[in-house]
Amino acid sequence: MKIAIKHFLTKQNINEDLFYSSLISELEEIVEEELSKDIEEINEGLIDDCCIAIENIQNALQGGIIEKYEAVSGVERIIKQYN
Repeated sequence: MKIAIKHFLTKQNINEDLFYSSLISELEEIVEEELSKDIEEINEGLIDDCCIAIENIQNALQGGIIEKYEAVSGVERIIKQYN
């Protein structure tokens, strides 16, 4: 399992900005892995969910109007649906 998601699941205390930045990197890696598959094997829902979660986390990191919980709740959904 990817390290940022493992930290998220175990609720380990780490630097919040570092954590969210790592989580974005992990989500981007998932998207890249999906895009490298044959067209008929690509999970478009997973890509969409990852992109939305990335956008929400970036907005939260920049002090946007999206609450940080909303940002990570998208990640929780990704983990539950696709793990």
